[in-house]
Amino acid sequence: MKINQIINEESHIDPGIIDALKKKGYKQKGRGDDAIAFLEPGTGQILKIFGTGDGADVVKKNGKPQTNFNEHQKMAYYWSKYCDMHSDNKFLPKFSGIESFHWGSSVYLQIRQERLYDLEKDQKRTIESMAMMARRKVPFETMNEKYTNNNYADTRASWKQIKEKIDDKDLRLFYQTMIDIANIADQKNWAYDLHGDNIMMRRDGTPVILDPWAL
Repeated sequence: MKINQIINEESHIDPGIIDALKKKGYKQKGRGDDAIAFLEPGTGQILKIFGTGDGADVVKKNGKPQTNFNEHQKMAYYWSKYCDMHSDNKFLPKFSGIESFHWGSSVYLQIRQERLYDLEKDQKRTIESMAMMARRKVPFETMNEKYTNNNYADTRASWKQIKEKIDDKDLRLFYQTMIDIANIADQKNWAYDLHGDNIMMRRDGTPVILDPWAL
């Protein structure tokens, strides 16, 4: 999700939803091309609302209402389930409360996520470059060598800081996770959208991957 982008025409969020949440004490944290994020009072979690649009509706099947998600919502749901299935991977976010809801005749998806924080600027830039190498399936050893012996002092320094927080085993896992995400993008015909704004961190400095795909 790219913060401060405008919701596109295919993924609309009714202003009434935003007003209702703000009245309950939710604080808006960001708005992207298919979702809006709020800080939830009491829990400190992030509540993400994925907008309605083409393909999101309620139909009756065998006399019972059935909720259909649009493609953006399906992708968000897939990501949340992927993270749940790999909950032992420290580089993936923790989700809870995954459910749909209706506002008027429209279908929305909401997901609660642990709160994360911005990476330091140089580390964000280095990890973003690392993600691009993962997209090209560059071997881990080649990638590691590139940053360890980089000609730019800032890059070497940020890489050293990263390796002080992540041991070699976990760094390999982090990199392989990026490669796995790129492979899923290829399989699903989604865009690989793992840029710097989609990588944040926990309070202990662990980088966490967010919203890595786009349509």
